[in-house]
Amino acid sequence: MRRVAICESGLKENAVGDGGNSYGVLQIHLPSHPLVTKEQALDPLFSIQWAYDKPTSLWTCARKLGVTEW
Repeated sequence: MRRVAICESGLKENAVGDGGNSYGVLQIHLPSHPLVTKEQALDPLFSIQWAYDKPTSLWTCARKLGVTEW
């Protein structure tokens, strides 16, 4: 997960990407996950816990890095 977070955000808690649609260290794409708030996505602990049971294929960097499980 650390490798993916480095790739996605450079480990920056306040990272914003995808034209203002993805937030936090794991770049949670809010339009794809409407139950996650911007504040939650920017919280590193929340985003890590939230992402843990999601498929790694949701993250572009995971696919690029060949990460298939957390």
